[in-house]
Amino acid sequence: MALYKFNAITDHKTKQERIYDEVRGAIIQCNFAPGAQIVIRTLASQMNVSEIPVREALKTLISESFVVEKNHNLFVAPIPANEFLSMLEVKLELEKIAIRLTARRIDEEMLQLLRDKLQQMEVQYHSGDMEQYKVIHNDFHLSLCTMCGVSYLAKAIEDAFSHHTRGVTYFHLKSWEHGPSIEQHREIVNALERRDAVAAERCLSENRSNATALYKKQIEEQHLS
Repeated sequence: MALYKFNAITDHKTKQERIYDEVRGAIIQCNFAPGAQIVIRTLASQMNVSEIPVREALKTLISESFVVEKNHNLFVAPIPANEFLSMLEVKLELEKIAIRLTARRIDEEMLQLLRDKLQQMEVQYHSGDMEQYKVIHNDFHLSLCTMCGVSYLAKAIEDAFSHHTRGVTYFHLKSWEHGPSIEQHREIVNALERRDAVAAERCLSENRSNATALYKKQIEEQHLS
């Protein structure tokens, strides 16, 4: 069992939901390390709950590929570098579908939300708070996807974002070499203002492809060192 201290579950969100949130968050932030064994009894004791809601929460995490079962034992899913990079390619294709749909249905309220997030990104960047910048940046891209109006597509992308965050944390990746590209994100918003799905997809693809190329370069350097 990994040496990570989980909070005791004391309210009724439900218990299963709280356990799911706690364990999933620990896995995504790599506080619960890839490959670590999960012992249901120990986890339940740490969280001050019975084993039943822990077991049910872990079933959901297995379905989301955060936990794997091997020889009747549970482990935090590993993060092979090639699978992580392949996942980013799939995620981009899903995002491209979503932004095309968003461009067709976006309204002024949605656009203003994106403008506000873009402004918040600029403020955090210039203040030097890059951790908060990353939070708002991810929220910007998730908003682009949820605006598509197709809930199961947005959910698939949201799950991919979680695996993305986990991989970036695990491999200690930087998303840019010379600072984040605020301008690329502004171009995405400008294209959406024009309801130009082709331009919006192109801007998104360029932004994401640049980051993925940088991730690949860093991972290759790690494996060579």
